[in-house]
Amino acid sequence: MKKNYIQDGYVIWNDVFSNYDITTLREQILSLMGCSSDKDVFNLAVDDFQAYYQNAKAAQHLPLLHNLGSRSEIIYPIRHLGLKTPLLSMKPIVLFSAKALATHSFYWKSEPHQDWSGMQGSLNGLVAWVPLVNVTDDLGRLEVIPGSHLRGLMNHIKDGPGHVIRESLDGWEPVDVPVGSVLFMSSFLIHRSGVNKTIDKIRLTASFRYDDADEVSFINRGRPNNWLYQRQNENNYIPTLNEVKNVFSDNVECN
Repeated sequence: MKKNYIQDGYVIWNDVFSNYDITTLREQILSLMGCSSDKDVFNLAVDDFQAYYQNAKAAQHLPLLHNLGSRSEIIYPIRHLGLKTPLLSMKPIVLFSAKALATHSFYWKSEPHQDWSGMQGSLNGLVAWVPLVNVTDDLGRLEVIPGSHLRGLMNHIKDGPGHVIRESLDGWEPVDVPVGSVLFMSSFLIHRSGVNKTIDKIRLTASFRYDDADEVSFINRGRPNNWLYQRQNENNYIPTLNEVKNVFSDNVECN
């Protein structure tokens, strides 16, 4: 596995998560949105796109999602691939890839890029890409250029929420990752998403980004984190005293 990873910049690790784990996470994501199917999600986006958008962001904070990203089942292969002391470089990302749901084309069919341009952490940092549905050709499999991590950091330009490589590239190969398996790829691997050609299905995926606390360059740069999380300066909502008391009233159902 490690030899292939060093050579190609990516490897598929099979059967990392159970079908139960993936199904449960997918159900929790849909339930959070008040939905039970892709059709429901599309309808929600049509009726109230802001509600869809806010709930899609909230899905990134589900405890089960964070749990999957820190379990021994995923940390073991990460260490095997060379990260001695893995650190999560940012919160997990859940992507709802479909043209009708995208606020920018980057979220539907991301152009060629390297994730290190956003992470800027350890040089051996990697990304764990986890499909939450069966990603078929029609849904658009993720595409990579094997060995492209050895080209070093390419020139990127800003494009909406992301940064992309504009120069012409060849050697693309689609990657077939079964549900329950994980695609591990170097943060320097050039990749892009396939195009979801369907009009009624969502390519639902999760991804985790990891740095190595023991990598020399990372240590010398003070182990920087390129993602800034901060509270709002003002209170966007001020609850009334009665609202707070009601939360803790005797009438609240207790299990």
